[in-house]
Amino acid sequence: MYTWDELNSLLDSVGGAAFIGRLDIYRGNVQRFLGAFRGHYPNTNLGHSYKTNYLPALCVEADRLGLYAEVVSGMEYQIARTLGVPHERIIFNGPVKTRDELDVALSGGAMLNIDSLDELEVVADLLSGRAAPPAELGLRCNLDMQWQGKTSRFGLSASNGDLQEAARRIRQLPHARLAGLHCHSSFDRSAEAYADRAQAMVRIADDLFPEGRPGYLDLGGGFCGNMPPALLEQLSFDPPGFEQYAAAVAPILAARYGTQGGPQLILEPGVGMVADALQYACRVEVVKQLPGRRVAATAGSVSHLKIVPNAINLPMEVLRPPGRGGEEDAEATDVTGFTCLEHDVIFRDCRRPIARGDILVFSNVGAYSLVTAPPFIRTAPPVVVRERDGRWQTLMRKLSVEEFMGQFTWERGQAPCTEGVE
Repeated sequence: MYTWDELNSLLDSVGGAAFIGRLDIYRGNVQRFLGAFRGHYPNTNLGHSYKTNYLPALCVEADRLGLYAEVVSGMEYQIARTLGVPHERIIFNGPVKTRDELDVALSGGAMLNIDSLDELEVVADLLSGRAAPPAELGLRCNLDMQWQGKTSRFGLSASNGDLQEAARRIRQLPHARLAGLHCHSSFDRSAEAYADRAQAMVRIADDLFPEGRPGYLDLGGGFCGNMPPALLEQLSFDPPGFEQYAAAVAPILAARYGTQGGPQLILEPGVGMVADALQYACRVEVVKQLPGRRVAATAGSVSHLKIVPNAINLPMEVLRPPGRGGEEDAEATDVTGFTCLEHDVIFRDCRRPIARGDILVFSNVGAYSLVTAPPFIRTAPPVVVRERDGRWQTLMRKLSVEEFMGQFTWERGQAPCTEGVE
């Protein structure tokens, strides 16, 4: 998609590394995912997971496409409001919400999913004495399931009675109504696991809404997205496609509620929507031979790309400067980052020719990368998109050192603090 000359000019201007956005891919992912589910259960909607990628251009596109803003903190809530998302189009999840954050969500009428009895106690106190329309509250269900030998830490347990107690307390509140149910776990991404969740949520809904049906059932996120062969061959499982997820989940709701008039099915597919909507380009700055291995150090870093260290090599394209031959390297190369950490290895045991000046383009880096890229040793790289006329538009700029230092309070020549130092 890009030439070496195009990217080299870009990287010269931004310090050697940049994220490259593909809003068209994001848009296509949303349309295909929704189309797959709505083919079985028309009352399906999506929430854009801000924690997965809160690039404003993506969030605005999600809102334009009719998606909810799914947030898990006051910061993300404020981002959504700043971008013009109405309160009622915000789904507020998360295990820890402050009193002030809950007050904003309740006052605005957001879709608030309660994660604990302690949180519900704060909500009840905030609602006491209010004469406003009833707050519509959801409950986050733990489901009490094993996910590949692991249990989730989120939500209220039905087996110990906390979920039922929370529902009882909400129904006793004069200015609240139990509106729906939510769950989330990303330990098991198989289609079968999502079918299990859907069946469990329907059973819980039958128990908690004996005289009716919930307004919504939200199955959370964790869905796999599109992956190229270079990524698929490294996985220990066969990731489901959008149609497989839809065929496993949606018919369960259709069988229980019919295809018309049932609760809204909400899904929050963060990784599945944004993973392939961002690429990452960086330039090889140094190549050297060490005992037992060859190292190509770049202007990028694994800290920009992986929130959790793992052994998976991201799909990588090597762009060579014009006129450079295609000679073969005699020894495998580890592609590393600019940091002073030994674990900063972006691609291990590369068997392709790599030399100084080459530009590496990594794919499927849109999830949990941009939002966690630290200002460590260098400020985080920018995000750009290429316009149809070939020019680069900046969606997020790289902070200067002056801008970075502006967030601190300090005085030149200030004596160091020695309090507590022996």
